[in-house]
Amino acid sequence: MAEKFDVAVIGSGPGGYAAAIRCAQKGAAVAIIEKEQIGGTCLNRGCIPSKTLLASAHIFNLAKNAGLMGIDFDNPRVNWPKMQSRKEAVVAGSRKGLAGLIGSNKIKIFQGTGTVTAKNKIAVQGNSPAEIEAAKIIIATGSVPIEIPSVRFDGKTIISSTEALSLAEIPKSMIIIGGGVIGCEMACIYAAIGSKITII
Repeated sequence: MAEKFDVAVIGSGPGGYAAAIRCAQKGAAVAIIEKEQIGGTCLNRGCIPSKTLLASAHIFNLAKNAGLMGIDFDNPRVNWPKMQSRKEAVVAGSRKGLAGLIGSNKIKIFQGTGTVTAKNKIAVQGNSPAEIEAAKIIIATGSVPIEIPSVRFDGKTIISSTEALSLAEIPKSMIIIGGGVIGCEMACIYAAIGSKITII
């Protein structure tokens, strides 16, 4: 038997969780369906991890150029594993905080892929399959990196922004296809820590 809600939100990124919380604050019974991690692309594979790495790159740039301000550092260097660990800790902390905020607003989270099967009905496929009925359905499924047909991701030489956030080593050079927000953030991070960057 389907669980009933006033509002069901498919996707828990910034659009989805904000809508869900606002509806709950207005008294609606709300469900969120999320196929991956709470917080969506922004929190897990976009804004938050990229801004965290950017902050580290900024501090490194300040340290490198501190001599111009009359402050001397002996050969500042990047500790890439520590930068990555800090990024992961910030993301995990933000995800935990968001899950707490969602819970405190009495929003039920369904882990899995949500598919609208009929008017006001959603099937959730995952570890705990479920059926949901909702008077209103909000679709906030976010974004994913796109592949260019002639330049397919191979996870090694040709990667998406997701892999670029978690490289094991700092590359000597990188070509970034796309000069949007994420592309430019990746460029700034890697240029600051020593990679030769070209944006197309």
